[in-house]
Amino acid sequence: MKYANIREEELKNSLAADFFSQLGCTGIIGNIDFAVKLNSEC
Repeated sequence: MKYANIREEELKNSLAADFFSQLGCTGIIGNIDFAVKLNSEC
């Protein structure tokens, strides 16, 4: 498994890079741990 035995923050960063690199993943919305937005909405 590609994401086995890594910390939560590293997992979020890896998913953002691998699947959502064309979108905005750095914003924090309330208590949501991970969110993806169109770059035009960032």
